[in-house]
Amino acid sequence: MVFVCHSWLLYTPTLEIFPKHSNTYRFSHEFDVLWDEHNKVGEYSSAWRLFDMDYTGNVNDYPEDTSLRRAYKQYLLDGGTTGAGFGVIIYPYIFTFF
Repeated sequence: MVFVCHSWLLYTPTLEIFPKHSNTYRFSHEFDVLWDEHNKVGEYSSAWRLFDMDYTGNVNDYPEDTSLRRAYKQYLLDGGTTGAGFGVIIYPYIFTFF
C-alpha cells in the first residue's frame, strides 16, 4: 500500500520545529519526503492553517499562544522559508490466498 501526502507539515526545512513528543512530529516523520516546493520569499498563503489568520505580510502579527506557533513564528523571524513537501509511505502488502 502506498500513501502520499502534500502538505506544509512535510516541508523539510521545518520538520524539526515540531516538538519531538507531538503527534505532528510523528506524522511528519512517517513519510519519506521526495521533494519540497518552496514559496516565494515573503509568501505564506498557508498561514491560516497554523495561525488561524491570513498572511498579513508581518510575522509579528501572528499569535504565540501554543508552543508550535511560538516555534514556527521564531523560525520565520529568523528568516526561515515556507513551502510544502511531497511525501510517501510504502507499506508492504502481503497477499494471502484461501
